[in-house]
Amino acid sequence: FACLHSGLWSQPTTWDIGKVPTLADNVVLDNDGEIVCIDSRFSGCNDLTLAGTNTKLQFALSSTVDEFIVNNDVNVSAAGAQLNIHDGTNGKYIKVGGNFNIGAGARFDCQKGFSGFTGRINFNGTVVKNVTIDPAALIGGSTTQANTSSNMFNVIGTLEVTNTATANPNILWNADGIRIKNGFLIPTGKISI
Repeated sequence: FACLHSGLWSQPTTWDIGKVPTLADNVVLDNDGEIVCIDSRFSGCNDLTLAGTNTKLQFALSSTVDEFIVNNDVNVSAAGAQLNIHDGTNGKYIKVGGNFNIGAGARFDCQKGFSGFTGRINFNGTVVKNVTIDPAALIGGSTTQANTSSNMFNVIGTLEVTNTATANPNILWNADGIRIKNGFLIPTGKISI
């Protein structure tokens, strides 16, 4: 599935084949500046790629704890591309079953929210995963080296690892200087930091 233009995830007209992506579909946002808002509670895809300059995937405004599932890999590769696990105020939940890559100049933000609405990323699956964040990527806040209540640079809300691969480690963490704001949950994970 390729995004045709900015729009809501749940609208068939947002997508090139006129259908809404499912957990079996690969999704690419590759037109510069397009913004897609996740507006249905348990949306997702197989692979997710943000390859257009300044493309953005984020949640629509909602007071519920919504989640987005990516069965396989996440790749935010274009300069200025953003994967926001929030709706601007409330944190949301992303579950990733494959590798996770944030490239130079791209942004991943899951630090927003308070109490039950804090951004959360979960790494799951049954094989070893790579988490790779380029040193020139932005994690959390949009302003480098600035930390305020609304702009927390190099911070993620909650990190959860439920990967069941028996290898030790089963998450290869290639991301320096990342801090965790609220919770670090590793019931079955073994992380190499």
